[in-house]
Amino acid sequence: MAQFDADMGAIHGMIEDFKGLEERSDQVFKDMVNEGTGILKDHIQEGASQHIETGQMYKGIKKTKARYYAKQNAYIGEVKFTGSEGVYVTKSGKKYDITNWLKAYRIEYGTSKQQAKPFVRPAVDKATPQITSAWQDRFNQEIRKCKNI
Repeated sequence: MAQFDADMGAIHGMIEDFKGLEERSDQVFKDMVNEGTGILKDHIQEGASQHIETGQMYKGIKKTKARYYAKQNAYIGEVKFTGSEGVYVTKSGKKYDITNWLKAYRIEYGTSKQQAKPFVRPAVDKATPQITSAWQDRFNQEIRKCKNI
């Protein structure tokens, strides 16, 4: 039979240490998401730099600050394509706006006239371990603050 002995004073001390983390958790989560979106943005821009014609799509890659979404119960940040090249007029006189997100989509997935040249998915795959590592480092830093190490 296994025997378990615990120093209740030590356990109580650990619980008290982590109360500080609980109080700061919202800010810590926001900071972690913001750091992750920064890393992801850099990787997507690196991939987009291979597809520069006018530079508008590359310049239009923006990140948002982390926001809390109650429905998902999570802080979420975004990296997205903003802006456009402007309005084009076809030979038939039809007007259309070629937005940067549409250009990125066409490059990523291809069209009937253009082969797909993915750059977003490879950027996400490349950034994921770096984001995970950055998040782990931040979490460890916060734990050290709680323990006053």
